[in-house]
Amino acid sequence: MTTQYTRKQILTFVMQKKNLEGVDLSGGNIAGCQFTGANFSGANLSEANLSQSDLQGANLSGADLSKANLGSANLKGANLEEANLSEANLLKANLTQANLKDATLQEANLAQADLSEADLTETNLQKTVLYETNFKGANLKKANFREVNISEGNFDGANLAEANKEGALQKTEKMSLSDALREWAEERLKKQPQKGNH
Repeated sequence: MTTQYTRKQILTFVMQKKNLEGVDLSGGNIAGCQFTGANFSGANLSEANLSQSDLQGANLSGADLSKANLGSANLKGANLEEANLSEANLLKANLTQANLKDATLQEANLAQADLSEADLTETNLQKTVLYETNFKGANLKKANFREVNISEGNFDGANLAEANKEGALQKTEKMSLSDALREWAEERLKKQPQKGNH
């Protein structure tokens, strides 16, 4: 049995520096909150709204952030090792110097996200949306870029040793932000079960 917490309870826990390890906040609206240095390791934050939240230095290792909204969130220096961020919205998120080792970002939206100097060793980036995404100085050793348009990212000084770029796309025409977001949204719609079709 999982316990659902109110936004007020969550903020109180954080202010009291309570450990939120393994907590279930799935589907919760905790947008714009201050979670600097909070411990959410192993937490269920799937489909949660964390947009514009400050998670600088937070521990989100092993957390489930699938389909979460992290648009414009500050995750600078956060620990996201082995976190599940599949289909998450990270539009304009700050992930500089974040630890994303062995994380899953499959089909995530990384448009205009800043991952400079982040550690993405062995991270799964398959089918992610890149648009003006900054990987400058990032460690992408053994990262998986299968079916990703890598021409839309800045990889200056990034370590791409042993990265899997098989099946990566390099489109010649410049994409617009609206095109990138529409493409990502259309992929989400394709996965939704059709109502009335039995």
